[in-house]
Amino acid sequence: MDSLYRTTFTVPPHEIDFSNRLKISALFNAIQTTAADHAEGLDLGYKALHPAGLFWVLSWVRLEIERLPRYQDTITAETWPHRRYRIFSLRDFLFLDEQEQVYARARSAWLLINANSRRVTSLDNLPHPVHYLEERSALESMPDKIHTMSDGELLLEKEIRYSDLDLNQHTNNARYVEFMLDGYSEEFHRRHRMQSLTFFFRSESRCGDRLLLHRYIEPERPSRHHLRAVKAGEDEKTVFQAVIDWLDDII
Repeated sequence: MDSLYRTTFTVPPHEIDFSNRLKISALFNAIQTTAADHAEGLDLGYKALHPAGLFWVLSWVRLEIERLPRYQDTITAETWPHRRYRIFSLRDFLFLDEQEQVYARARSAWLLINANSRRVTSLDNLPHPVHYLEERSALESMPDKIHTMSDGELLLEKEIRYSDLDLNQHTNNARYVEFMLDGYSEEFHRRHRMQSLTFFFRSESRCGDRLLLHRYIEPERPSRHHLRAVKAGEDEKTVFQAVIDWLDDII
């Protein structure tokens, strides 16, 4: 299979919100699905890695949104391995309409994990090298480092349950996005739309864990929100961090 992968799908009714726009969590699912399908075609997916005791985990995503598709819109998703960066394998994405105009673009960073130790292992341990398309970029830059918040209001609590879990027995990434956006009221969502999202996955959570979601709004830039989810308990270990830039957009 080529290093550039294209697939087309139509927006189903269960993936849109009350404004008839594709849910952000659905975009995250599309990122994971197209990445997984392409990896399988490259013999670097679950079928190839599982016997070797290896699997991929998503470390961070930078998503920039021009506009969101609506019900029954046709989306072409393009993805390709962009380059190797330190211990990460970077993968880019473009989501296009039928006229090849951009809906959204993304860059993601993936870590190779040893299934026995649950620790990061070198990309050199892959069955064969990744063929990167370094000359092709969806985004021009890497995401800024997210600093840990020292304060912030508590938005929401959630206990991880069966339906949140994925094949690796921890919480699916798109579930975190849903949890984060559920911290905002319906009225807020009616008056704003997401312009960009930077999302860092810090540690895994499992069934029975209780998460606490905090938000800090930059005083000098109120459209930029910093969010952090931690496990409830003595150490309050960080599960994910995110930065969202919002645009006013009254429905």
